[in-house]
Amino acid sequence: MLQNLYGYSVLQSGFLTAPRGIGTLVSMLLAGRLVGRIDSRLLVGIGIALMALSLWMMTGFALDQPSRPVIVSGVVQGLGLGLIFVPLQSLAFETLAPKMRTTAASLLNLSRNIGGSVGISVVSAQLVRMSQVAHADIASHVTANTIPTADPTLLQTIAPQGPVALSIINAEVTRQAIFIAYLDDFKLMMIVCLAVLPLLLLMKRGRRPGSSRPPLPVD
Repeated sequence: MLQNLYGYSVLQSGFLTAPRGIGTLVSMLLAGRLVGRIDSRLLVGIGIALMALSLWMMTGFALDQPSRPVIVSGVVQGLGLGLIFVPLQSLAFETLAPKMRTTAASLLNLSRNIGGSVGISVVSAQLVRMSQVAHADIASHVTANTIPTADPTLLQTIAPQGPVALSIINAEVTRQAIFIAYLDDFKLMMIVCLAVLPLLLLMKRGRRPGSSRPPLPVD
């Protein structure tokens, strides 16, 4: 999106997304100190809420905006990611015997990769679908009656080009439609984040320092 719609270079796009990693680093360090002192489910819930907040901020993106909204939403999203992963790892392994943790780590990474692949496939398919829907919706309003009402400066630019003008209009409609599809994807991911929050109530509360360790399974 940053390269194709906003026109940033690969290096510039990397710099704009780097603050997300900084936010993740900060929140991971913070979460490492808070795990055991605060209910891990609360930390994960705050992280998911921050993720939803960042995605809500991203639904307000505009094609003519500066880079600041991208950076701010990236920092918020990074903070949320760090607060999710560290406590979640603690909750996943704290009741397991040491000899079972290697297998558990493999299963956890496998499930994470499968979930990530499914999620990427869903949002990618949704992006293509919604871009076609938005293109059809916008193009239905581009008629011989509506074109003359456009910006006179724009008309002076494309009118002398004859048939090429249609290609220019179609390219802009496609650009707008793809951007709308991105916003719809952000909204979908925000809804998924909010839907996950109630599932935290099904998780067991993490142990606090000094609490008794539950008995481990015996072969």
